[in-house]
Amino acid sequence: MGTNLKELLSKLENVAEIKGKVNDKLAKMSIEGDAGGGLVRVIVNGLKDIDSITIDDSLMNIESKDMLCDLIITAHHVANGKVEEKVENITMESSMDFLPDLFK
Repeated sequence: MGTNLKELLSKLENVAEIKGKVNDKLAKMSIEGDAGGGLVRVIVNGLKDIDSITIDDSLMNIESKDMLCDLIITAHHVANGKVEEKVENITMESSMDFLPDLFK
């Protein structure tokens, strides 16, 4: 196997390692989204898995289940939007050390 191929494979292993570290960081995050002025709150991790949903007691007597569902979905979308921003930042930070080596 040529030296260039060995170097490339080594760099690809580094990418996999960076991805693993990023995923570990994301799984440990806790990001909140809300809707209805905070009446519904959804907390997700950085992998967009829902960790909890909090619904204000005032909504428990709501006549429209559709409205409650919409609030939950909206809060989830807000949280996921925040996740996307954090993923971009973490990925960029994690790759900065690796990128210069990629082009050597």
